[in-house]
Amino acid sequence: MASAPVSPNAVTLPRSANGPTTCTVYEPGQATQVIFESERLDVTAECRIWTRDQTGEGYLWGYQPLTAIAATAVPVCRLADGGGGVTASVVQDTGFRPVTAAEQAAGASACGSLVGVGWREQVRRAHRHWR
Repeated sequence: MASAPVSPNAVTLPRSANGPTTCTVYEPGQATQVIFESERLDVTAECRIWTRDQTGEGYLWGYQPLTAIAATAVPVCRLADGGGGVTASVVQDTGFRPVTAAEQAAGASACGSLVGVGWREQVRRAHRHWR
């Protein structure tokens, strides 16, 4: 089940003096990870909105740019908010076992939820972390 969609217009993000600029959300029982990232903005609000209705989801904050996505991760989509200050990358990482059909559907649902509230797709090659 996809988490609550995060509208790119739902929150106004502060510049990040001390707040996290990266947040990785881990969906329980799924391979899906949603990574919110900004070079200059605190992404706390996006993570909290994305996880607000989902019990059991966890997240990991980062205070520096994401330097790499695990080699075993399968990219699903990469999106940008309306203002261009935040990106959301949806990946699936199961370690070394294949991603199941249910996990593929969960990843696609996460992408669809974000697109449905105004996030726009980015070209993969533009992202420094994608293969």
